[in-house]
Amino acid sequence: MSTVCFRVIALVLVGWVALGGAGARACSATIQDVFTVGNKAADSSCNYGTIQEAINAATCAAGTKIILNQSGDYTNQHLSISNKNISLVGRANAAQCSTPLPACGVPPLYLACPTAPLRTIDGGSGGPSGSGVLTIRGTSNVTLQYLTISGGNHGGDGGGIDYSGTGTLALATSTVSNNTANYGGGINFKGSNGAAELHLNSQTVILLNTANVSGGGVRIEGSARLIMTGYNSTIGGNSADTGYGGGVEILGPARADLAGYGAYVTVGGNSAAWGGGIAVIDNGSGEAVLRTFATGPGPSPMQISNNSATSGGGALYLESTADACLFATRIEGNNAPEGAAFYKNDFSRGSNQPNEQDSGLFLNGGSPGRLGTECGPEPVASLGGSNGCAPGSACSTVSDDSADSAAGSIIFNRGSHVAGTRFRMQGNSGAHAISTEGASVTLKRCLITDNTVADVLLRVDYAYGGTGSPEWFDECTIAHNTIGGTYVFEFIESGTVGLSHDIIDQPGSKSVHFTPSPGAPGATLNAGYLLASDTSTLPAASNPGIVAGRPYFVDAAHGNYHLAPFAQTALDFAPNTFGDADLEGYPAGVDLPSVPNTFGVSDLGAFERQLSACYAGDTIYCDGFETL
Repeated sequence: MSTVCFRVIALVLVGWVALGGAGARACSATIQDVFTVGNKAADSSCNYGTIQEAINAATCAAGTKIILNQSGDYTNQHLSISNKNISLVGRANAAQCSTPLPACGVPPLYLACPTAPLRTIDGGSGGPSGSGVLTIRGTSNVTLQYLTISGGNHGGDGGGIDYSGTGTLALATSTVSNNTANYGGGINFKGSNGAAELHLNSQTVILLNTANVSGGGVRIEGSARLIMTGYNSTIGGNSADTGYGGGVEILGPARADLAGYGAYVTVGGNSAAWGGGIAVIDNGSGEAVLRTFATGPGPSPMQISNNSATSGGGALYLESTADACLFATRIEGNNAPEGAAFYKNDFSRGSNQPNEQDSGLFLNGGSPGRLGTECGPEPVASLGGSNGCAPGSACSTVSDDSADSAAGSIIFNRGSHVAGTRFRMQGNSGAHAISTEGASVTLKRCLITDNTVADVLLRVDYAYGGTGSPEWFDECTIAHNTIGGTYVFEFIESGTVGLSHDIIDQPGSKSVHFTPSPGAPGATLNAGYLLASDTSTLPAASNPGIVAGRPYFVDAAHGNYHLAPFAQTALDFAPNTFGDADLEGYPAGVDLPSVPNTFGVSDLGAFERQLSACYAGDTIYCDGFETL
């Protein structure tokens, strides 16, 4: 027998064992049992006639793989798993359960693995009230592969899948679609009496599910963690139109780590009353945390796009002490009357006082005090992701979102922090780009351009008593926005505000309106190393560190806000911010030999001009001899 023939026969046998031929049981302490399910009346080689029979028979300590053959009837299913280790696997078309099929991804043929579900487990949409498609309890570890879970209609939790217990639930190349429940239309996942993890792996789609109240696509609560890092996975088109979290609802102390790459938006096209994309809520049981980051080639940024909310938080809604830590994330095309991109309410419901000032929205870490805690790098590194953008990329963005033009904001924050670094905010529309109440804002290396607002661009109201937290806006470029109000910034402040290393290029608008809040006579506005089209509203306008004028951008009309390469005020103007990087991750404090230093070697604004900018589209000569 030739070597090739032997390998093909071996491949077929491997496939038979992997996908389950009759008599393929191999249960031991380390090897899974394998059952097949199909039409036993027509095919005696099938081990069981129903999925539930196979589940009930599963006793193997190493787990049981249950293969769903094409001949089975998987409609009107209301399955139950308790204290078991089960894998449910859809099988490609085969005449009988005993028909061997080669396994995918096995040498030497390396047959392509499926990229879409192969079998559907259907709840029938008309099952008894309180019956979803799959209920999982106890200490259970369950895997779903090559399956669609559809048609569940639950009067309580989890229309498609309802998990409450300890262990894991993992979905791979599977879809949960068109299910309905009061809470968790697609999946309701609760860590109960111990920790539990929900893994949404590659080619997994949570689609068109409905929650009558909250958690349209996925709802996690208790001691639970959601991990979604796979290729071509998405949570899209789900709804919770009377409650919270159209795509995902996270109830503390649960936490979620979301990343995605490939052809699909990670969280997109969902809707809710609050938090069209994602709602993160501390409901009194503990702090809820959302972390998003980049993964895959590039790396590819996580995307929260085209979600909507009828009340607030088109992309994200946070309540009480919840945190959102967004690394390398694109928030685009979302809409809501208030907080089109982000809405944070850190007040207890019915209260007018903040709960905790140490929570909020953190863009790319945003605040040194958060690194190593909720916004630390641990989840990113351990899950194979990245907390940064590729040099030269624009992967941290808040763009093309829309809020109510009379009173709504793109980012609205009540009672907590907004802290961001190295991000862009462009092409949005509303009354304000950022508005806060009883909350602090710290922004560094930001680009805020081409937005349209009916009132001031950035409004900070810290008139809630106390000394207030310091606010600062460092190394930002603010330009080419359409501003309906008088000012670019408005501060009603009880603490200290700092503006430094910034470009404020808004002809026709005054730069700052600063008002100390009642009972805070020590509130101050500090400013230095600024280039502004208006200096009349800045402190010590005669200070040589504050210059009236406009920068020269490479091509502002087409969105290129890099500083032009010839000598101008904004280049080599300010003291060096040692160890810093610019908006695109390139070194700051670059001394351009052809430009005289004013106060130091650092450029103003979000971008630092490099000695050789061969990466940039605005480079004309790049032979290594010229200074740009």
